[in-house]
Amino acid sequence: MIGELRRLFTPSEEEERLVHGEATYMRGLVQRGLEARGAHGIAVEVGGSVAKGTWLPGQRDIDLFVVVPKGYPRRFVERDVVDMVIDIAAENGIEWTLRYADHPYVTLLHGNFEVDVVPCYKVERGERPITAADRSPLHTRYVASRLSNDQRADVRVLKAFLRGIGVYGAEIKVEGFSGYLAELLIIRYGTFIDLLGRASREWKPYDIYIDVEGAHSPEELRRRFRAPMVVVDPVDPGRNVASAVSEQALGIFVFAARNFLRDPTIEYFKPDDEVGTPYFEVPTLVVEMRYPQGEPPDVVWGAIKRAANIIAKKLEECEFKVYHYTAWTDEATMIYLAFTLENDVMPEYQLHEGPPVYSEASDRFVEKYLALADVVGPYIHMGRWYVIRRRRHRHAVDCARHVAVNAVQPFLVKLVKDIYVTRSPIREIGWFFWKRPGWGPFSRRRTWTK
Repeated sequence: MIGELRRLFTPSEEEERLVHGEATYMRGLVQRGLEARGAHGIAVEVGGSVAKGTWLPGQRDIDLFVVVPKGYPRRFVERDVVDMVIDIAAENGIEWTLRYADHPYVTLLHGNFEVDVVPCYKVERGERPITAADRSPLHTRYVASRLSNDQRADVRVLKAFLRGIGVYGAEIKVEGFSGYLAELLIIRYGTFIDLLGRASREWKPYDIYIDVEGAHSPEELRRRFRAPMVVVDPVDPGRNVASAVSEQALGIFVFAARNFLRDPTIEYFKPDDEVGTPYFEVPTLVVEMRYPQGEPPDVVWGAIKRAANIIAKKLEECEFKVYHYTAWTDEATMIYLAFTLENDVMPEYQLHEGPPVYSEASDRFVEKYLALADVVGPYIHMGRWYVIRRRRHRHAVDCARHVAVNAVQPFLVKLVKDIYVTRSPIREIGWFFWKRPGWGPFSRRRTWTK
């Protein structure tokens, strides 16, 4: 099957010519434009998966790096180059968008392509980077020099596999495997199948230490890094390429690897998007919000994931058992925070456990609750103080509303449209109610096999 997958995820000769032609044209356009504006001694390089020959068919993203000698001030890299690229785009009638990562960069929309133009400093391997983007040209050269043609094909298969099971991408939305990490894994393990075999047998969170160059022992890496997965960057040994990989993404990959080897099917690469109907209704608390216009998606994803985590913890403090929760946005108009609950309404009263009778805190507990008129007790049971008191928040909605107002970032609070409990799936996040992925053995087109 691997031969079929390699053919399926390798671009055609026509697509190769189209992509490389666009990359060459846009590189020349930016290079000439910079030189015409007096920016000499600066090189524009094609980078990313296009330069490495590992992009997937249908991908229309090209990375260009404006590589600046280290003698230039940081302001020139982060502001002046960006301004010149915007001026070049306007001069040529090209639509552009200003975006932000470690520093600003420009995305040019030309035909069917998105071309990211990223300024960076020229650094040599082993040198300390000045900006996060400085490593990227080194990554391109390293990977291009280490992959054979068959391995490039296997990188593409791996990327398609990761995409199919929903863990492709290091951005906070996914917290998964970057393209560069996929390339390093194929360099380390040789083939897609060998990677899946080793991962399914050996990988466990906080016990994965991979150094492609073999310069560091697992003991050294264990002392230096604390992460579910550690893969040393061969061009910057102080960096963990897998730092974005969450335990969730790692677990999904290991499970999918094991099951693909047992029953290899195309459903891992082309998952079933159809969402089923849950077998029974479970109460789900929903916080519905407007998307903050103008905010970068990564900023929003980070904020809503933190908000969901805060609300989930508060619901547990209010004694609402949270089975599962998520944060989701379409990055345009809407945001949903959703929490699957055991119950959404609690009894009016709750038992509050105090200190042991013999504890020094015993007197303070009794004094506090004797002063309150709306409790039953305090009383002693099995050597410990208790009171029965009214529950502060009987309804999950009230608890969530309280924490949304008092503990969530102010800019998000202003975006809240409604907080409610539903037992019926919401179309935009139907997958959260169904709770099954669509790949491999979970596809509705297949039945589970052991």
